[in-house]
Amino acid sequence: MMKVNKLGTVISFLYSVLMFATLTGCDRRPLEEGAICRIAIPIKIYWDLAEITPKNATVIFYTSDGALYKEWRSSSYPTYAEGEVELEPGDYTIVAFNELRDQIDNVRMRGWERLETFEAYAVLNHNPVYLFTSLSSNQDKQVYEPGILAACTATIHVTPEMLAGNTGASGKSDLYALTNLHPTRKTAQANMLVHVPRLNNARMPAIAQLRNMASSYFFATDRNSLSPATSQFTMNNREYNPGSNTDGTISTTISTFGVLGERHHISDTPDAKFYLDIAFMLTDAEQTIIETTTDITEVMEIIVDEKSAVTINIEINAPPLPVVKPVGGDSGFSTGLVDWDKVIIPLG
Repeated sequence: MMKVNKLGTVISFLYSVLMFATLTGCDRRPLEEGAICRIAIPIKIYWDLAEITPKNATVIFYTSDGALYKEWRSSSYPTYAEGEVELEPGDYTIVAFNELRDQIDNVRMRGWERLETFEAYAVLNHNPVYLFTSLSSNQDKQVYEPGILAACTATIHVTPEMLAGNTGASGKSDLYALTNLHPTRKTAQANMLVHVPRLNNARMPAIAQLRNMASSYFFATDRNSLSPATSQFTMNNREYNPGSNTDGTISTTISTFGVLGERHHISDTPDAKFYLDIAFMLTDAEQTIIETTTDITEVMEIIVDEKSAVTINIEINAPPLPVVKPVGGDSGFSTGLVDWDKVIIPLG
């Protein structure tokens, strides 16, 4: 009887072990490798704070020492993305963002093998349409206007008890730690308004560039890099002041990674200087080009709204444009558009 009871106990124990392995998702591997047990962790990402409707979503998992563990990808519904990922017991930091890596317009990613080096950066523009002759020939690197990047980080602690199904109150909280992710925008919106006396003497659009803005963003620290870049763009929204047919404003809005370092202010980069360069083509027969450069460091207004989105407002006064004789007596109101791709600039 004693032997039968012992045999029954052994069989019961082995059955329990087998059931535990089945319920907790342990992978069967050779004995020398051991068994790897994982649990399915649900993920849900909401796009309400970013106010975007991406096609895809990505979550990258890092272990406690910052090493890459795995990358989870999913297609997205208009307002959210969801799914699940299998994790082993351990501590993880995650980075969640819209789209797949390198899928956002003019944004690429590098260094994702480790959390501390994971960086999103603006794509280089090797052929800007205009080079400002008033600046040094060694101008800052030019980048294309980045698309919207929205991201957030979170942590999750996976315990052996969670694998066994003994979640309890705190265990349930850990189990659903990744179901309430709300990425916020990491690219900023820059609004620019320029007051121009004698604007009627300029053809449109003017071409402009924003200099010394950040070229990239680091996910781990939620900070921009200290590597400067220049974004070139056109300013074609011309409006004349009330009661004037000569003086007016030009304006535009672009996307940028924002200021260097801290995204929300520039107090930690006191030596940084930011500039707005503008080139106007006049309405004369010679198509004279007038270049202006303005230090905008002190007039930049950085606003962070309730959804953590950063807006940079820039309003400046440009020097008056020269008085010229328009081609054919044109007043400037109906002057044709400037094709900056075909403008030939003498280099000395």
